[in-house]
Amino acid sequence: MTYRYVLFFLAFLSLSFTACKNDASPTISNDHSNIEAPALDLIHKCIEAHGGLGRWNALSEMSYTKNFVLFDEAGAVERMVTQEHQYNLGPNKSYEISWKENQDQDQITLLYENGNLTKTKNGKTEEVDKTSLNNSLQSSLYVIGLPYKLLDKGPVITYEGMEKAWNGRDAHLIKAVYDPKNASNLTTSDIWWFLIDKENYKMIGNRISHLDHHNMIKNASWNEQDGFVFYKERESRRIDENNKDLYLRATYLYENFSVK
Repeated sequence: MTYRYVLFFLAFLSLSFTACKNDASPTISNDHSNIEAPALDLIHKCIEAHGGLGRWNALSEMSYTKNFVLFDEAGAVERMVTQEHQYNLGPNKSYEISWKENQDQDQITLLYENGNLTKTKNGKTEEVDKTSLNNSLQSSLYVIGLPYKLLDKGPVITYEGMEKAWNGRDAHLIKAVYDPKNASNLTTSDIWWFLIDKENYKMIGNRISHLDHHNMIKNASWNEQDGFVFYKERESRRIDENNKDLYLRATYLYENFSVK
């Protein structure tokens, strides 16, 4: 994979899933002074609906397949990729994401192990911007760790009331402001809004305000695995600053979950 493709991959991960925290451990902070009380109560209910905090903190290994299709503004396919994600979340952390790239079907692997982050192409190590690579890896870990990661220390989280969600269901709305100026463990400045179903407390979507664009994420279906409720089908739509829908940016399919 050329350096151009590496940059494309990093930009894609940042597109919808900006890294908001440096620590990928499943262990959650006990300091919730950054979370407004009504929002904290709602987050706990959402966590229970997705498997429970005790089960999450006991998680040592997780793997899954992630398929995504990226579209341009005209609706044409820019990229289709199937990735394999494997995470060891125990004391000796290791994270691996692998996929095949371009017409030659080169095997690309991103690996974090023993404190080192590397990228290989067909088994040969290549040079990349490790800061960007680390941020992108943390992005992936952050998204798959929702809603549990809302208990991380750093973002200022408030309850914003009720609204009608994208699927017509009533949803609670919470707002999370991520600002590196106020918390050293944060890496980017973003604002996230999370939609939590009023009846079953599942996280059915979220809006994200980045510095240069805005996205709406729709969680359409779920994988249930060993007591956990993970994403299955998701959709990312580009929206404007007033939440007006602009176009479909990406679709995602998560499958083959395994947890220990």
